[in-house]
Amino acid sequence: MTSVVGVGADDPVVLVSVFKTPVAVAFTREVAAGRLDETERPRLIGCCEDLFAR
Repeated sequence: MTSVVGVGADDPVVLVSVFKTPVAVAFTREVAAGRLDETERPRLIGCCEDLFAR
């Protein structure tokens, strides 16, 4: 028998919190491949570009 313990396991999770992990992994891979410079702010292209306009 396996015991499972959770804190707030039934609480709703904001999607943005879950979404950050795969984005961070993709960013890290692009930096490692030399396609992105980790010291520069990446430019968002597509549907979300206007959300982060300066």
